[in-house]
Amino acid sequence: MKKKKIIKLTECIHEFFTNYLKKVKGASPQTNDSYKNAFCLFLPFTAKYLNKKINSLKIDDLKTDLILSFLEYLETDRNNCVKTRNLRLSAIKSMARMIRLY
Repeated sequence: MKKKKIIKLTECIHEFFTNYLKKVKGASPQTNDSYKNAFCLFLPFTAKYLNKKINSLKIDDLKTDLILSFLEYLETDRNNCVKTRNLRLSAIKSMARMIRLY
């Protein structure tokens, strides 16, 4: 049986910003900044939600209930409008597409 490789979320995010967004997607600096802001909110939220340290988060920790809770947090606790919330969701979805490719 093949052992499943455990991928740290922080390593994946680093790859996302250093290679995928710039080299594969050719994202604009504005998109890059927007996505960075999204993950600056998402990482601490995820760590608190899962009661883990940020550097111990794994890709396998990303589940639907976590994402939905994050979106709710953005709207209720941070008073983000739907457009802003969806922009944050776009960053997460883009990283998910990268994960599927690699």
